[in-house]
Amino acid sequence: MSSNGTWVNGRSIVRQKIEKGDRVQIGPFSFHFDGGFLLPAQASRALRIDAQAIGKTAGGTRILSGISLTILPNEFVGLLGPSGAGKSTLMDALNGFRPASEGSVFVNGEELYAQFDSFRAQIGYVPQDDIIHLELPPSRSLRYVGRLRLPTDTPESDLDALITETLALLDLSERRDTAVSALSGGQRKRVSVGVELMTRPSLLFLDEPTSGLDPGTEERLMQLFRKLADQGRTVFCTTHVMENVNLFDLLVVLVKGRLAFFGPPSGALKFFGIGKITETYAALERKTPEAWEEAYRASPFHAEFVAQREQSRPAPSPAPPTPVPAAARRTLHRDQFRVYHARARELLFRDPRNLVWLLATPLILGALAALPIDPATETGGRTLPLFLAVIAIFSIATYACREILKEQSVYRRERMVNLSIPAYLLSKTALLSAVAAVQCFLLITVVTILRPALMGSFLENLLVLMATGVAGAQLGLLLSASSGTQAKAVTLVPLVLVPQIIFSGAIFKLDGFAKFLSAFMPARWAFDALFHNRVRLLDPERGLYRRLARDEGVLLETFLLLLFAAALFPVSAFALKRKDRR
Repeated sequence: MSSNGTWVNGRSIVRQKIEKGDRVQIGPFSFHFDGGFLLPAQASRALRIDAQAIGKTAGGTRILSGISLTILPNEFVGLLGPSGAGKSTLMDALNGFRPASEGSVFVNGEELYAQFDSFRAQIGYVPQDDIIHLELPPSRSLRYVGRLRLPTDTPESDLDALITETLALLDLSERRDTAVSALSGGQRKRVSVGVELMTRPSLLFLDEPTSGLDPGTEERLMQLFRKLADQGRTVFCTTHVMENVNLFDLLVVLVKGRLAFFGPPSGALKFFGIGKITETYAALERKTPEAWEEAYRASPFHAEFVAQREQSRPAPSPAPPTPVPAAARRTLHRDQFRVYHARARELLFRDPRNLVWLLATPLILGALAALPIDPATETGGRTLPLFLAVIAIFSIATYACREILKEQSVYRRERMVNLSIPAYLLSKTALLSAVAAVQCFLLITVVTILRPALMGSFLENLLVLMATGVAGAQLGLLLSASSGTQAKAVTLVPLVLVPQIIFSGAIFKLDGFAKFLSAFMPARWAFDALFHNRVRLLDPERGLYRRLARDEGVLLETFLLLLFAAALFPVSAFALKRKDRR
């Protein structure tokens, strides 16, 4: 079973009898069935792209206008244009990640948008942001990518060989075990490229891959991309740097979403009437975008590189697109959960300073909460349980609220490929719940040592606080899933914590609507359990529900806390799904 699906003649399948002549694709690998054997389809890596009158409108603004072009197999194509020309929009329309609103894109004659899932594994995409974790060394980053994108039964020896080959191709063999954070900018970008090369894609899209690099590093990267095209890939690259345009086979020049030129770099000099390619942007200002578009349509370059190529477009396959079967999705979720959980766990332990801070936070806050409280007063007996509940939520929520956002470039790219939101969220939940459990153990231990007279059963208190920590982890994940930036998520944490204090029932008597709202505050249930665990008395006016028996309240409140956490899980998944649409 492949993580990217198994396809027969463009149809997603789990089990199917194949016949002679069938085209079988397993992840990024294509085969042809000759009646007796599956033979590697050597020509499968030779993919051509045909864009036919594609346009894009967003928010009432015209971003792309009727662009048609054809990129043949193994060509290295550069995309130039002033800021706001629509370069990234055109790239994402051609690779299918942000489809055009008008026109069509074909890959080897197949309609890309309709059969995107079957082409997904053959498309590599390196965005401007690095799609790697800085804490991991290149070899570990590539290993996790291999486990996520390659067939699940890929032997470990084959995966090791593929990682070694990829690092050698990128000239990173000597840095394979060095944390990415210690690499140079050019080396980081090469690791991002390596992430995409792990599946040996036929189409490779690079969005400003040399942005911010020095001229020497930029030249080495461009030569690498030229080498990748020579090895049998179609490479499409946007860039602002023009010193190495001679490495491109063809140039696409956009101006205000219109095609001003598509042809060889030497032809661009002639077409724009310039002496060197760096004068292109100045030349574009001499005419309106519409005028340049008309001039190009009337030029011999359009006839040769657009009109003639369009006539040779292959006929599409009659096979209709099909959704991925449910059985394949279940396998995908299970396998991805294992990989994501292992990666998240490794990332946590590769950042020892952050791990120490995570464990020190409940110790410090617990001591600060317990030391000034007088055990002889009733106020102390009511305040300490409230502090414990809030600290249990705060300690993990402030970490969890950054958990998804800190790797959002990696998340977005993996979501484009095959990331399962439930598997991804569940892996985060499992790890953060374990961290919260350790934090709560440390918290209740230090408070019990400092103020034993204020505490009841250690085990019952621990059970309640662990459930409270799990709820706090889910609150943090919800903030991370629904926010746009880490800064915004962190600023929202107080908005989550302050109501926990107000509606806990420890400070104010709750009646009416306030009592109803308190049912949605995990700190209320935690306070109720911790307070009653100490005094062992039934107070009907304070409880949200009838205590079933003196010792059953803690179990019931623990269940309600876990139920609250479980209810937040689909809300977080929905928030992530909404980001797909945006």
